[in-house]
This record gives sequence, structure tokens and C-alpha cells, in this order.
Amino acid sequence: MNTLIIQNPHLQGIPQRITLSSITLVLWMLWIYLLLPALKPLLTFAGIDLSAISIDERGINIEIFIALLSLITTIIVSFWLWIKYNILLHNRHANRKKRQSIIHQNELAHYFKVSPKKLANWHRSERLNIQLTEQGRIHYVKI
Repeated sequence: MNTLIIQNPHLQGIPQRITLSSITLVLWMLWIYLLLPALKPLLTFAGIDLSAISIDERGINIEIFIALLSLITTIIVSFWLWIKYNILLHNRHANRKKRQSIIHQNELAHYFKVSPKKLANWHRSERLNIQLTEQGRIHYVKI
């Protein structure tokens, strides 16, 4: 079964891991820098000097802060719900796909009207040359 590379970072090469980690770090730092004005009331309350990070020290407008905080919360909850929905959809699709894909060798041999032993030989071979009839039946198989 194939697994996603994002779920197995140890399968990535070292240069790819370093590059992706660096890009991720830069984007997170940019995101945090862009959120600093919205988080100004919390930073002021924590005693952090905002002039050191080029944010002016004008008065704190609590109404705008609450509006931005509720907007950010709404976005985060929306993304979380979207992720949960897609995970549920993926799991349902994967379970349905697993149920439908199980075909036993005897059923397959019966469908193609060949012996199970001959079908097992076909599975083990590296290359098959199959000629079909117009009705979709197997005319001959060359291993």
C-alpha cells in the first residue's frame, strides 16, 4: 500500500527536508509578523515593547481587537471543520474502495474460464501476451 510522503518525512531526501523546513519556517515567521498588529493588545498586556518590532504605540482599540480575534477564531474553526470533513470523506472512500477491490483468485479464474493453476502461473509471470475475442473472451495467452 502506498503511503503519502507527507505522512512519512523520513522517506524524503536530506536536501528536500532542509528546503521544505526552511520554507515552512520563513512562512510561519511572515504569518506571525503580519499578525502582530492584531495581537497588539495581548503583547502590550504581556509587557512587550512594540516599538522594538516597528509597531507604533498608539492607543489600543479593544473593539477592533475583539473583532479581529473573532474573525481569526472563525477562520481557524472553519479550517478545522473542513479538514475533519475531508478526512471523513477520504476514510469513507478508502473503506468503500477496499470492500470492492477484493476478488478471490477462484472467482477470477471462473470468470475468465481458466483453471486457477493457470491463472496463478499468469500472475507470477513478468510479461503476458493476451489475445481477446470480439466478445471479450480470452483467445490465447502467451507467457
